[in-house]
Amino acid sequence: MRKEQISMESGRSMVEVLGVLALVGLLTIMGIIGIFFAIDKNMANTIVHDSKIAFMEMKTPSTKPSLEWSSILFQPVSQKTMTVRRDFLGRDFVKADNIDQGVCRQMLSMRVENVLNFYNLDNTEMTSCLETNDIIIDWNGFGPPAVCQTVSDCDVPNEPPFEGICSDQGQCQACPTYQKPNANRTACVCDPEQAVTCTLNQENWCCGPDLICGDTVGECIESNYTCAYNFYPNGAPGTIFYTDCSYVVSDQNNVSEYGGDCTYVIQETGDSNKWVDGTGTEQTIYKPASGNRFATAGKGCPANQYCAVLWVDDDGVWKAGETKTAPNNATGVLWGKCQMLSSYDQTPITKYKNGYGLVTVNQGCPADQYCAVLWTLQEWTPDIQTPKAPNDATGILYGRCQMLSAYEQEPLSKNEAGNTRYQVVQGCPANTYCYLNWETDTDCTTVSNDKTGTIYGACAQLNSRGTCPYEK
Repeated sequence: MRKEQISMESGRSMVEVLGVLALVGLLTIMGIIGIFFAIDKNMANTIVHDSKIAFMEMKTPSTKPSLEWSSILFQPVSQKTMTVRRDFLGRDFVKADNIDQGVCRQMLSMRVENVLNFYNLDNTEMTSCLETNDIIIDWNGFGPPAVCQTVSDCDVPNEPPFEGICSDQGQCQACPTYQKPNANRTACVCDPEQAVTCTLNQENWCCGPDLICGDTVGECIESNYTCAYNFYPNGAPGTIFYTDCSYVVSDQNNVSEYGGDCTYVIQETGDSNKWVDGTGTEQTIYKPASGNRFATAGKGCPANQYCAVLWVDDDGVWKAGETKTAPNNATGVLWGKCQMLSSYDQTPITKYKNGYGLVTVNQGCPADQYCAVLWTLQEWTPDIQTPKAPNDATGILYGRCQMLSAYEQEPLSKNEAGNTRYQVVQGCPANTYCYLNWETDTDCTTVSNDKTGTIYGACAQLNSRGTCPYEK
């Protein structure tokens, strides 16, 4: 009985044996996985290192980059096929081909924001890996390779033009729902046949069929097909009235001195001779007191001009407010002003304390336009009384440039909504318009032509008139 008991205690159960074998197998599998992980990690590091060398080689003067993928000039350590290209924006990229799934996953874990990223061949950011992968490696950190300079690069031969734009990053970017390219195909705008354009705080968004703009940026609400506008007598809130030309107007206090630029010396009258002419009339001729000519040129004028003698002064310079007009019998040094033979300007040469005239250009107009000076402020808002310039106004006066045949007395105006005389209280959906015709939103009293304030209406199809929706 004792021997039998000892035999049972010295043996191992089958469960224990199987457990040991399972543990050994698990450890073996984990070791194999660890080995493959290390191999993939090492290969990923090698490929990324090779790509960095290829990227830097693109910067050397001897490199002639191409818009097409071209072979690198060295044999990569990873033995992977690598090509390089320079995109439309002058950025360089490296492409590594036939990358195993495990290596690809290790590479994706190495991305660094704004430094290193990876893209699929369709320029989308790579977030997962297939069994084998061709990877665009971006060492610029600013996005995938640019594929367009203009939107025409996005067009496909024998197909309709691309319904989108070439973005600032050089990507062919399709326009969002309810939008289409503008006339120049440089930006996406709301499609007026499908959506209305909303603007608030310099932000734009589109609201699709049966929707109108909400009160916050990006908000669209369902329309009940009624509408209302506020009309203002002097500009909608947010309006800025502004000018585009100006003059500096000063008075006589701005004059520092007057003067002339040419002289004559006029002799006094000397002895006289008398004689009787053939008609029996006695005549008298006077001689210059010094025996020379009565008038002798002093400081002269250019050959094609003459000196209009007009003022008496010792040095030809006198202060503002002094009168120096030469009397008819003036003698001595007389001052004048050089001018063309066809003119006779009696205004002395004037020097000013500020500027170069009583009226000087501050901000001019194009060659074929003039400045209609009308206001004392450069810009103002509707809550300020219109700053019309009085006839005797001085200082900087502002105006509006216009064609020589026009005389527009209204200033230029602008505001965020683009409407300077009215503001939309409630608009209409796409493909309809607001038929404004009623004084209130409770009955159908027709509005007068000169009405300001809120005017109510009904949204109507473009080819029809609205009917009053406010009958109780």
